[in-house]
Amino acid sequence: MPGQPQSVLIPAAGLGTRMRGVRPDLAPNLPKELLPIAGRPAIQYALAEALEAGIRRAAVIVRPGKQDLERYLTDPGFAAERYPAAALDMARIRKALDIEVLHQQEPRGECPALALAQRFAANRPVAVIYPDNVRLAGPNALCELLAAFAERPGDMVGLMAVDEKNAAGVSDSGRVDLEGEEHGLFRIRAFLEKGPGAFRPRFPGELRTCGIYLALPHFFELIARAQRAGFTNELTDNKVRRLMLEQKIEFWGLRLAGSIFDVGNPEGYRQCVEAARDLDPNQASSKSSP
Repeated sequence: MPGQPQSVLIPAAGLGTRMRGVRPDLAPNLPKELLPIAGRPAIQYALAEALEAGIRRAAVIVRPGKQDLERYLTDPGFAAERYPAAALDMARIRKALDIEVLHQQEPRGECPALALAQRFAANRPVAVIYPDNVRLAGPNALCELLAAFAERPGDMVGLMAVDEKNAAGVSDSGRVDLEGEEHGLFRIRAFLEKGPGAFRPRFPGELRTCGIYLALPHFFELIARAQRAGFTNELTDNKVRRLMLEQKIEFWGLRLAGSIFDVGNPEGYRQCVEAARDLDPNQASSKSSP
């Protein structure tokens, strides 16, 4: 049985072109990972999620041009100046979580970025959290995945429900064909291609994958295999997952409780900010407190 993940990988090297101009009151080139939600930048929710789940080591992958993001992660003075309401929580996170920043020189998709952090896996399962997937309240998504993983170890991704309320804030990606259900856990039969525009459910209550998952060490082997096969342009995790299914590797999806917001989508960010305003202030900030 594989051991529990000890590290989290947070890919933050994307261009974030969809989010430019979403907050004209902020710096025009502000990385989307620093967009504020209830006074805290989006990436802080991912770091706190990992810390709450018992993870103590994080690798954040950035690209040139994201110096502000790197400074927020490593420079307490910069964090206090830019996000004073979040600075204390960020200081606590930084003290408890060993954060290392890695650099991807060219944006070639999330999998080449993740491959830079292979040593963090140390031949163990690893957690991955996309910082534009934010949960404001409710159970810790990574804890839910780890509990399911303890019962049925394997590559596992969180599933979120899409309905008429949140569909406009979710892009047409993460679509999967599922089989069976046991305590919210499904076997994934197919990862489907990304489409244009917003996610339109094929049927009521359709589930899609979100950017919170657990990967076994062979995930990195498949990334390397895909790169050798010529998948050098925008190598996404979905492409690698399809290769995994072709290799007869089991892949599981866990229905997560509560709502996950896609804050890398302008409408999803708006929905998340509005939901944060509706929460009790203590609830809205709980995910940033270790």
